Amino acid sequence: MQDSIAEKQEHRIKVLDKKYSHHRKVNEKVLSKEKTPTQKVFSILFDIFCVALVLFMGIFCFSILNSKSQKTPASVFGYYALKIVSPSMEASGFKVGDCVMVHSVDTKTLSKGDIIAFYAYNSAVDVPVEIPTVQQTPVYTTSVTQFLGIQSQNIKQAAVSGARLTFHQIVGIYEDLNHNLYFKTKGTSNSNDDIWYISENHVLGVYVNSAFASNVSGILNSAGSSWLILLSLMIPIALLAFVILKECFKDVQVAKLELDCVEEKRKITDPICVKNNVGFNMDRKTKFKILATAPEEKKMEYVNLLWPEGKVPHCIRKYYLRRGSMLLGPLTQLRNLNRQCEEMYKNGKDIKEIGKYYEKERLKIDEIVKSRYKRIMKLK
Repeated sequence: MQDSIAEKQEHRIKVLDKKYSHHRKVNEKVLSKEKTPTQKVFSILFDIFCVALVLFMGIFCFSILNSKSQKTPASVFGYYALKIVSPSMEASGFKVGDCVMVHSVDTKTLSKGDIIAFYAYNSAVDVPVEIPTVQQTPVYTTSVTQFLGIQSQNIKQAAVSGARLTFHQIVGIYEDLNHNLYFKTKGTSNSNDDIWYISENHVLGVYVNSAFASNVSGILNSAGSSWLILLSLMIPIALLAFVILKECFKDVQVAKLELDCVEEKRKITDPICVKNNVGFNMDRKTKFKILATAPEEKKMEYVNLLWPEGKVPHCIRKYYLRRGSMLLGPLTQLRNLNRQCEEMYKNGKDIKEIGKYYEKERLKIDEIVKSRYKRIMKLK
């Protein structure tokens, strides 16, 4: 009868193992694959690219959203994209609907003939005095706040008040008694100069005359649209999701390896387990269980695979390595108890008495195991 029960249990285990084995199948190709030096370099470069792209997209989205909240043109790293809305600059080749790019500039380096974007904001000012200037190349400047799309208080005030954003050419540079600069401007297609003096505090930037800037300005000009903001957010999110899922997939395979070791389907000394440091990630109880079932001649090898540099807890080193196995003793007692009960059954001993004797001795063995676990693992 006992043989039939054991056979049924063994058959049931085989059925369940066959049923769920495909869920536990380890993708050894992923865990065993060795990277070539070229692949390692590529992996490092890819990680750097991912970090840079996420940072770029994060700053890009922050700048665009911040510009929208301030009612200023979309700004990215000090660049602004504008659309021509009037024919006042057609004589210089700018038609209505064209997209242009301007960059924040050091207003002290501006000179006559430069084309600037500014807010035609009426500020109380006495008529300044025109100063002579030398033709020079404008110097681009980008403060930390401008880099993130945060405008100065004067620009924000002008934008919120509804001042018109204008794209005209400088025809004169003036200075007041406090040495603040003002610019006289004109649309090259207009017959007269503009009526206002533009404070340097209301200058958004200077025109960037390059083919690349013209192409990029069209993209930035549409940066205020919801689809581009959404796309800018989705690209880094998708990239991060890909990297995380890739790492999670590998972690799942390592977890399957660990479970196989716990169930004694693999040994932690197998090359694939050693390569993926399976033993290091186990909890203390599992490590001790694996160590207890290790062959005596491989005890130290298991120790080195379960704990980095073989630095096992003092309790295990003291009670296990120095005094022998603390669990194999009770297991041996249990095996001897089973054999003893078998002998009693063969000698005609009553089955009920055998059962009572077995339960009594089994409880003693269980108490020994529990007490030793508490001492070894320092459990309260």
